Amino acid sequence: MPTKQMCLIASTSMVSVISPGFVMRSVLSATLMVAGMGMAHAQMTPPSTAGAKPKTVTTVPVRPALQKPEDTASAMAQAERLALQSDLAWVGEYNGAITGDVSERMVNAIKEFQRTAAASRPAC
Repeated sequence: MPTKQMCLIASTSMVSVISPGFVMRSVLSATLMVAGMGMAHAQMTPPSTAGAKPKTVTTVPVRPALQKPEDTASAMAQAERLALQSDLAWVGEYNGAITGDVSERMVNAIKEFQRTAAASRPAC
């Protein structure tokens, strides 16, 4: 037996009992959907710019500061610098002490190895 808070909805083949909370949630959902569609439509319509001239904006290209090769090598871990010096010595580009310290000799060996590798690469 339904209480005073229940609504009876009769249909041709069956009787359904719907709680007021369900009805309120349905109405709220429908209201939010309609409001959301209205907002979406407001966002999709372009603003009226009749007779408006676009502003001229002066841009200045910003060039990031270039990192020096010494800084790049110094940022590497000691073990990586030791391995790099060892590898460069193995291929014949580095002929200094393998200490892991960054030196001009190490940077020049890296640059020379890169030049050699680029020259031996086949052209596409």
